Order: sequence, then structure tokens, then C-alpha cells
Amino acid sequence: MKVKLINKPENIIDLIYTSARTCYNAGSPIDLWNEVKSISQDKKIKLIKSVISSGHTSTLEHVNFTWCIEGVSRALLAQISRHRHISLSVQSQRYVEIKENIEDIDTLLMHLDAGKETLMSIADKYFIDVNESNYLVYIRNLLDYLEAIQNGYKPENARMFLPNATKTNMVISMNLRELIHICNLRLCNRAQLEIRKMVKEMALTIIDKEQWIKE
Repeated sequence: MKVKLINKPENIIDLIYTSARTCYNAGSPIDLWNEVKSISQDKKIKLIKSVISSGHTSTLEHVNFTWCIEGVSRALLAQISRHRHISLSVQSQRYVEIKENIEDIDTLLMHLDAGKETLMSIADKYFIDVNESNYLVYIRNLLDYLEAIQNGYKPENARMFLPNATKTNMVISMNLRELIHICNLRLCNRAQLEIRKMVKEMALTIIDKEQWIKE
């Protein structure tokens, strides 16, 4: 799994502070924005934390982030897509066809002692958490898919032979309010390990640049 933050506002604190102050200020939000640079960071962060603790979290929706995510499972995709306030662009199994030589794989299977490492490497290209105890299961899934393609199935139909562990890539965007909501749910010890790992990495990419936001 790889998680890379590719887009975030440069002025997160100023955005939230201005939106929060606007709600409780009779003056001009444009003036607030023009003056925000002259206010100390500590004062702005103090107000932001107070607003968040009061439950006025709509002010966080002005802050949006985008990540590139590589090598996560289709099972994870099914979970993260249940969150309604995110935007997803996902690698298509209709247009991205898996291409491997069936005869080469069959030969490796016939000489398993010599072909084991190569077979594990092939499985690792397409499935998560490949190891010595499961790689043959994944190879059989892959062969079912490849044979279906060979027999005339279109990729969007042949994908039915692939397991939930099949890797996919995505670009995902969400606002800060939704990120906090997802962290509260998916960092729980009861959540699946893979999505816990992904959401933790997503959060850490923000904390790395905005230490004040950690709590």
C-alpha cells in the first residue's frame, strides 16, 4: 500500500478561522480574510479548537484534501465507498485487463520448487498480503480469470472470478470534517486492519504538515 497526499490548502488555519469568525461577526468576511495574516497562529488555533469542541464542525468543510492510494484491496474499496462525503476515482476492472501467460504459469506450477518465487511475485502484482500459505490460492483465482478471458469473456465479466483481495488504485478527496469522521470510525481496533492502516497513513500525511491538527 502507498498513500501520497497530492493536494491540500496552503492556508488551512486561515480558512477555518475566517469561516468560524464569519459566523459570529457582524462585519465583513472579506475584511476578516484580509486581516487574518496579522493575527497570531496561537490565537487562531485556540479559536478553531474551541469551535471544533463545541460541535460547529461545518467550518471544517472548507478544507479539502486529495490523496493517491495504490495497492489496496477491492474489499477496502467497498468499505471506503460507504462514506458518502468523499470523491473517488478508481482503477477500472473493465478497462484495465490483467494480462499474464497461462502456459508460463502452468509450467511454473508443474515445477513448483523452482517456480515458487516467481509465482509469488506474479500473485503479489495483483493481490494483497501474498505469502507462502496463500499464494497458490491467488494463482488459481488468477488462472480462472485468465481462462475466462481466453474463452471469450470480457474483462468486466471475467473479473467475477477475482477475489476481494485483488489490488486496485484510487484518487480520493474529502474535506477535513469527513476525514475526522472517518478517522473516528476506521481507526477503531474493531475496524479491518487494512483500512485502519490506510486511514492512519492519510491522517499522518496531514499531521506531518499541520502538527496542531493532531489531537
